[in-house]
Amino acid sequence: MYYSINMKKTLITFILFLFSYSAWCLNDALKVKLSGFSQSDETVIRFLPAATPGYDANYDAWKMMSNNPSAISILSKLSDNSFMSINALPDLTAKTEVALFIRIANAGVYTIQSEELGTFDPMASLVLEDNFTGMTYDFRDGTSLSLFLNVTDVNDSSRFIVHFSPATNYAMQNVSCYSFQDGGVGIVKRGNLNWSVILKNSLGAIIHTASNISDSIWFANLPSGNYTAYTFSVFTSNDSNSFYIDQPAPIVSDFTVQTMQPFVNTPILFMNESQNGQMYLWDFGDGSPFSSDLSPEHSYNYPGTYPVTLHAFNGNCSISFTDSVLISTSPLTNIEVEPFNIEFFVTQDGNALKIYFNEPNSTTEGVLSVYDISGKRIFTTSGFTVRLQTQIPLSVSGIYIIAIEKDYTPLFKKISFTN
Repeated sequence: MYYSINMKKTLITFILFLFSYSAWCLNDALKVKLSGFSQSDETVIRFLPAATPGYDANYDAWKMMSNNPSAISILSKLSDNSFMSINALPDLTAKTEVALFIRIANAGVYTIQSEELGTFDPMASLVLEDNFTGMTYDFRDGTSLSLFLNVTDVNDSSRFIVHFSPATNYAMQNVSCYSFQDGGVGIVKRGNLNWSVILKNSLGAIIHTASNISDSIWFANLPSGNYTAYTFSVFTSNDSNSFYIDQPAPIVSDFTVQTMQPFVNTPILFMNESQNGQMYLWDFGDGSPFSSDLSPEHSYNYPGTYPVTLHAFNGNCSISFTDSVLISTSPLTNIEVEPFNIEFFVTQDGNALKIYFNEPNSTTEGVLSVYDISGKRIFTTSGFTVRLQTQIPLSVSGIYIIAIEKDYTPLFKKISFTN
């Protein structure tokens, strides 16, 4: 038979193809089958790391055209118009278009079918474009289309184009510090032109849209949370991807004064109770150098109330906490006889402190402060000169220090309060 020689050539071609097929474990390979009028023909497009756009003797195979004028054929071409049965191209790292040429002798309904010989990435896009009708079809594994083909529409011109596109790539940037809004996401569709995207937050609200994108886009200033991106393109399957932008744990800056009664020239222990910090700096409020110790001791040279600030750091993130410490000149005791004819009494009245202060003929304003035993100020008031009489509710039992500050050395009272 006149047909047998070409059949042998085709058989040899596919034997060589199967040899290289197994050698390369065939990923990213598509077989396209054309059938109709009790005939069929096939062509293969595959992507390999070592392949080139031109002819590669180890990977490509010429198309052996039949001498039968009624035989149908499907093929791709190289840039020099060589007919290819197997067309190997470089790795699928960017959108790639491959034109398919069909030769038929009779107009009618034909079936064109896809078969993935080597599985493409599940998120990769394979779209068949019909140049005659302008229609596009998802062309993943098993797609079968029945189309009317006219002889004048197919011979010597590409009736179809297969658009291959790798999976859309997402690169997330997490938030740098807790509660910041400096996260971001980059969306890449390599080689794609004129595509669009919609970005939604976890509530389904649209927060960003963009169109006419070439290759990639970056969305910045995103807070931590869940997001979903939807991409749209003419010759790429629409896809969506959900992702999460993370943030570091919050830094908590906190400390307590462990010394029961802080006095002048006595080491005072500051206990660090921070969370998620890696480095610390202490400002003791008296002009002394900062300390980077975890839980330092510090002595004060003069009595008074000092603001102590603890700065907690983790990478480029930081937070500060400030509290006051009351430094006394000597151990505090209740004063039986007040100087300058001053009356100063502190008693417990139910669940409150009852405070009475009287300084006859005084013309200077005073400040009343109440501290717990750690030195934390829990109450303060001012604006009195001669007399002050007040009650301060307390909910926690313990030792409290009451201070009256005027233009002389502060007066202190200490009381053991039971609630």
